[in-house]
Amino acid sequence: MPENPTPRPAAGGRSGGGCCLLLAALPLLWCTAALLLPERILWYPIWAVAVVWHAAGG
Repeated sequence: MPENPTPRPAAGGRSGGGCCLLLAALPLLWCTAALLLPERILWYPIWAVAVVWHAAGG
């Protein structure tokens, strides 16, 4: 009788949560940096939107 051809999933390994941790850490780092450099950090969200907008336009 043939064995089941379906491969077993790999045991253990990383779940891929590193990307979510990075996204969660960015606001925390931004708030921490705002305490040290309030004038420069204030413009970061505006700069980030401009970069994304420019990249989308080509």
